[in-house]
Amino acid sequence: MRYRLMATYLGVPYHAGLGPDGNEATLFSPAPPPDELGFTAAGGYWRKQVLVTDLDALWQSRLVGEYRGEPCLVLDDLGDRLHIAYQGRDSVRARQLGYWEIDREVFEVVAARQDVTGLTEERVEYPLDAAMFPEQRLAAEDYECDHDEDERERRGGGDVELCLQFAEDRRRERPVPEILEGAVVAK
Repeated sequence: MRYRLMATYLGVPYHAGLGPDGNEATLFSPAPPPDELGFTAAGGYWRKQVLVTDLDALWQSRLVGEYRGEPCLVLDDLGDRLHIAYQGRDSVRARQLGYWEIDREVFEVVAARQDVTGLTEERVEYPLDAAMFPEQRLAAEDYECDHDEDERERRGGGDVELCLQFAEDRRRERPVPEILEGAVVAK
């Protein structure tokens, strides 16, 4: 079992995906849900797009355990082996345990299933409003333009159009808020 995003809709849990516009979620069911729920068949499963605000709950389900006495997260189940990530905070210890540093301070290894103990499913709750994108566009009158005459000429636009373009450019440069903000971990 991999970690996955889950949602409760009308009291029933489903696999979920967020997007595409930041206010919607797509629910997935491996078995056909009741017809009145409006799911459509798609490639061996059923799906339905709903507003995030229509969900009862949103959470991440993930399998955690211990590898050689240290916490780990199961990234993938490979049958008799598990792909795991180190959840501790000691990079020296991670290396001693045989983890590979795949990115700065990110350690993973593929281990025999029997070497990973205490496997339990962990549920990380997400506030529904944390799953939605912020406003998509800034109003030109609310944005202070700091462009100069050369930039205005280069873009070939008037002040209002240029302000809107600057606002759109700045919005694209902002990182999307972390969904983990405000998350609550429950076991």
